[in-house]
Amino acid sequence: MNMYDALADYLGGALDGTPEEQAVAARIASDPAWRAAYEELLVADVAVRSDLSAFAAEPVELPADVAARISAALVAESGPVPAVVPPAARRRSRWALAGGAFAVTIVALGGVGLLLDQTSDDTSVTAGKAATQSDQRAAGPASPTGPSAAASSPEGAESDYGPPGTGVQTLASGRNYTAGQIKGLLAPGVDAQATYQHPPRKLDPLRERALFDACMKAVQAIHGGKPTKADYARYEGSPALVITLDGGDSATVIVGPACGTGGADEIYPTPSR
Repeated sequence: MNMYDALADYLGGALDGTPEEQAVAARIASDPAWRAAYEELLVADVAVRSDLSAFAAEPVELPADVAARISAALVAESGPVPAVVPPAARRRSRWALAGGAFAVTIVALGGVGLLLDQTSDDTSVTAGKAATQSDQRAAGPASPTGPSAAASSPEGAESDYGPPGTGVQTLASGRNYTAGQIKGLLAPGVDAQATYQHPPRKLDPLRERALFDACMKAVQAIHGGKPTKADYARYEGSPALVITLDGGDSATVIVGPACGTGGADEIYPTPSR
């Protein structure tokens, strides 16, 4: 497998959980050529997904020739009706007409449906996530879970704020971390409760799966380990994603809104415990 094939599989998630994933991450961290190629692929991947999302948002008009064929088919299906038709025959005729028109419409619109299939999936996920978050806010703050919840889930923070299915626990505390508070999070038994604030809008792109995955891989390429938690928050007043790593050379890494678009956009790493 050549360099670009390996990097494409790595970025697309095909190597997740395999020994090859760690091998590729090591090459990215140690080989400038691999790192440069990886950053090029990250930028290209985000650009393509952005273009597809923009295309899906534009209304698609039915081509005039297709509309004309549908109209002609409907007219042909209607035809002349006998002067006297028994009730049962009239029911069968109506069902046949509706079935024929429906079949013609489905065939005509099939191509448009296939074109929008991929991008509509992304829209459905975003809409579903927004509804879930609205329900959570109406029900009140969720109860933190897990052994380190007190240290990483400020009171009122929204859980599952990031993209689903990443294996990384995400929350949105919106809090303003400082260097001292970040170091405090690493000490056992420290309660880092804070009042909920809405996370900065500049972090919204990192709620998209493609950019979030690219950001996590960029951090792993530098520090190794596995991301376990990510808090959409602030650091010293600036928008920041606070990432907790299991293993690697840092326990907590803080990145900016540009993470994943050409590197990690790293703001603050802390030494591993």
